[in-house]
Amino acid sequence: MIEKIKHRKQKIYKVNVPFIALVGQEEASFPLTIQKFYNYLKEHNCQDSIDKRKYHLNSELKSLFHQNNSTGNIVNDTIYVKDIMGLVFRHILIK
Repeated sequence: MIEKIKHRKQKIYKVNVPFIALVGQEEASFPLTIQKFYNYLKEHNCQDSIDKRKYHLNSELKSLFHQNNSTGNIVNDTIYVKDIMGLVFRHILIK
């Protein structure tokens, strides 16, 4: 017998003020925030042409992420795919 899968309701977070310009919403779920951030990176051609795991920060992203780079995820104005979730999570607030 196939059971119907119940989908959990996604938690809605408040987006940090400087990050609203990138995401376009004041409140969003974490997966939607990540998706919108990737869309921003794609629209602004931030992805490295040779190494697709790297994204180069434009001036808007530099000002946003260099405010709190205590973990050292940003090297030479470059971020990697593995670091994106952590960087984005710093800019959302629990309601």
